[in-house]
Order: sequence, then structure tokens, then C-alpha cells
Amino acid sequence: MPVAQIDSQELFDFIADHGIKNLDNFRVKAKLLKLSNKYEQLLSREPVIAYTYLGIIEAYKNNYDSSIELLNKALRLSPSETVVLQNLAKSYEQKGDYKNAFDSYLTALKLSPFDKDIYENTFLLAEFYCDVDILDQLKKINPEFFQQRKPSPTYHLFDFLKNRNFDFDNYRTQLASAYKVIKRYMNIHRSAIERYYNFEGSYLSNTIGVDHVNTELLNIINLEFEEEIYKVASSESDGGFDFYDKLSQSSLIFTFLSPEDI
Repeated sequence: MPVAQIDSQELFDFIADHGIKNLDNFRVKAKLLKLSNKYEQLLSREPVIAYTYLGIIEAYKNNYDSSIELLNKALRLSPSETVVLQNLAKSYEQKGDYKNAFDSYLTALKLSPFDKDIYENTFLLAEFYCDVDILDQLKKINPEFFQQRKPSPTYHLFDFLKNRNFDFDNYRTQLASAYKVIKRYMNIHRSAIERYYNFEGSYLSNTIGVDHVNTELLNIINLEFEEEIYKVASSESDGGFDFYDKLSQSSLIFTFLSPEDI
């Protein structure tokens, strides 16, 4: 039975509640435990369903490696299940692994090229990471859906930055680190981003919006983002010298979304 046909309204209502995650709250812990027990009981009868929903729960708890492992178990049992592929893509994305996220989304789209939800999620991910190669693939997969989207400045920005020898790998690592930190604390699918090129300073300015006015949380996100960047840099063979040097090509700050954007 396809995963999409299973009634799991209680789980979906819970994860659809966009806001600040409070994983230490007793009621939240109890709810997650109840849902986990529910799907563990399904493992012997409906393993694809059980692994999928257990994977979704683990992703909510920020246990992305466990989530990916569970969803891959479901995928091995049902390789053409697009619901599993979508959730696998989301887990990779939340972990900060946007390359595998794209692979999972594109696999799902090739199986179901007329699914607007998959298409929209893949499109938004490509826009967030300024990935024109993925946008071009989306255009080929479903030209009609592509035309329905508003004209995007991403193409022009990509060409402009490419002509300035902009390091997109470094930039996307920053974006992935930012998204990873936000998802630790906030249950939102994807953050809003605004970009403009600062000609005076010769760098790309990026503002990522979060949808709750919580100054303490924003400070935590900023600090942990710097820690993530340090982890990436320190893992480089040269100690991060080249990575840090290329950080000057772009800046990234977090801010609150205006009420009308929430």
C-alpha cells in the first residue's frame, strides 16, 4: 500500500505546526514517543509505512542520520515510492547535505514529473542554492510547470557572479550550514532569503529570514552558524585558509521576517 494512502493525520498535524521546536518539553517528548510507538507496531505488517513515518519523526528530532537510515530502509523495500524520496530529500536538506537532497528530489520527479508538490520543493531548493544547473533540469522535466513560475533573477545573478569568479561551492556550504542550524530550533520547511550585490564592497549580501521574533534564539543561531563554518574550515587540508579567504565573496546575516511575510 502506498505511503500516501495511510491516515497519519496526528503526525502531520504535529509536524505542520510551524514554529520554534521545544524538544525538551515534556508534552512534546510524550507526543513523539506515542507516535514512535504507533509506527514501531506497524514494522512487521507495513514496514515501508513504518520506516517512513519513523524517519519523519527522527528528522523532527534533528536525528538526521537516523532519519536517512530509516527512509533508505523504506526505499529499499519500495524504490519507486515518491513520498519516501521526498522525505529523504528533506532529511538530507535539513542535515545540510543539499547535493543528496537534489538527487532524491530529482529521482522522485522523474518518477512523477507532474507532481506539483515535488516540483515546487525542488525548484525552491534550486533557487535557495542559486543552482542554475538544477533549474535547467527542471525546465526539461516539465516545461509547463517551469513556465508557470515567475521569472527568476537567479539566472541573471548566477551569470553575473560566474563572470566575477564567484566560488559557488563555498557559498552553498554557507547556505547549507545556515539552514542546518535554523532547522535545529525551528520547524519551517525552508527559510526566506534576500540577495543583492554590494558593488562598493564587492561581495554578495545575503539575508536569511526566520519567522519568530525571538532575539535570544536569533543570537544562538548566529553563534552556532559560526561554529558550523569553523567545523567546515577546520576539516580542510590547509586548515581552512582558502575557505576563509573565499568567505569574503559573500556575507550572511539572520533577521526576522516582517509580519506580512510570515
